[in-house]
Amino acid sequence: MKGHPPTVKVGPSAVKKIIGNPERFKYEAAWKHDDYRKVAPGEMCLPIFMDTVKPPRNATFIDFGAGTGRAGHKAWQQGLDVTLVDFIDHCLDDNVRDDLCDTLKFVNHDLTKPIDLRGDYGYCADVMEHVPESDVDAVLRNMLTNCREVFFNISTVEDHFGDELEMGPLHVTVRPYSWWLNKFAEFECIVLHSNEFQHHCLFHVSAHRNFWWTRGGVNTPQEKIHENIRENAKWGVMQAQPHEAQDTEIMLLAGGPSLNDFTDEIIQKHKDGMPVITVNGTYQWAQEHGIHNVNQFMLDAREFNKRFCEPPRDDCYYFIASQCDPAVFEMLPKDRTFMWHVSLQDEDVELTKNVYGPMYEKWFPVPGGCSVTLRTICALQMLGYRKLHVYGFDSCIRETAHHAFEQEENDKTPLVDVRVGKGTKFEKEFKCQDWMAVQAKEFTRLSNHYLGEMDMIIYGDGLIAYLTETGAAMT
Repeated sequence: MKGHPPTVKVGPSAVKKIIGNPERFKYEAAWKHDDYRKVAPGEMCLPIFMDTVKPPRNATFIDFGAGTGRAGHKAWQQGLDVTLVDFIDHCLDDNVRDDLCDTLKFVNHDLTKPIDLRGDYGYCADVMEHVPESDVDAVLRNMLTNCREVFFNISTVEDHFGDELEMGPLHVTVRPYSWWLNKFAEFECIVLHSNEFQHHCLFHVSAHRNFWWTRGGVNTPQEKIHENIRENAKWGVMQAQPHEAQDTEIMLLAGGPSLNDFTDEIIQKHKDGMPVITVNGTYQWAQEHGIHNVNQFMLDAREFNKRFCEPPRDDCYYFIASQCDPAVFEMLPKDRTFMWHVSLQDEDVELTKNVYGPMYEKWFPVPGGCSVTLRTICALQMLGYRKLHVYGFDSCIRETAHHAFEQEENDKTPLVDVRVGKGTKFEKEFKCQDWMAVQAKEFTRLSNHYLGEMDMIIYGDGLIAYLTETGAAMT
């Protein structure tokens, strides 16, 4: 009408895009204007995110509504594993697209639809005000159920660029700080940090109640877990199977700081013949203290955690989850390695059945919580062990220590305050990393509904020991 040439080809494909999400049409046009990409709020907010959240190096970072990709690109340059997500495939700056690689990925996706991504941190800057109010809940749910924490920068004022492009307002949900605060409350998030400014607001929030990790997930994309399960079927190792209950007393060494308080006691019990179960880094802790013939359990699916079984020994047994990286199975002796299966989402169970069903008469999924210690306790019950001496199962920080040994990937994990027995004489507060708080909550759930036949002594002064000692007495 104004003499401009067509910018969108009219046809079935174009109509399909508009029907799928009407907002897509506007932004396909907007991202073709150089002026629209001059200012990237996400890029400007990234220093605030880094200073506030302090993500550890190699943490997974998902930039929801990445736009130019400059924010995610800078996060990648600072050592994060970044995935850029946007529903417009030509939004990225050229230099960002040129640098795409295994640790800087781009996913073309509509945030109103569920997305199969898993991340430590989500980042959403200058996006939510562009989402129609009818879609806000869906978009928040799709982000908050897939990241442990999400950082938001949200404009609270009208935009002007849409009128300049003659396509109507681009800010379609203009709401104040209080409205967004209530919205996060509806999702049962914990607001870890927030600020209200004249034209925008910031929120750093935890995942909501349906967060994938609290359902027993792990910090690895589902596609990678499925790939590992398929590949590990080729190794042909023995399967962990149920056994009758027995009276053998065993030690389970978790990695909490109080483990070091009981070094002499643990060594003596081992000399007296008590079998030792280790998890993750306690394998090396035991070796360093002269406890060599241990039974090592692993759950984590990331490849770099193969270090938890190094060096392999001929006098140890290894119980490795089928979702672990194949590099772990490759390095271990087959005749001393057992595979066990994590019971997660329905699709994981179905895949495991399909992969392992023809090879074995039966496979036995191990239920449990979010951590390797919780799963190991459940696996030991399946193997017939009912009498456990558990050391280092603290689930809290002691001064600044999160483990009994160095484990740098946990150095910058966010902290939360956990209060036990509020309003009673047993009230006590613990400082925890967020995953520890989840682990403690899941331990109480497992104790009430699954571990009734277990006879456990939890040693130390940590959160789990305190819950065990006072739980029966508290109202």
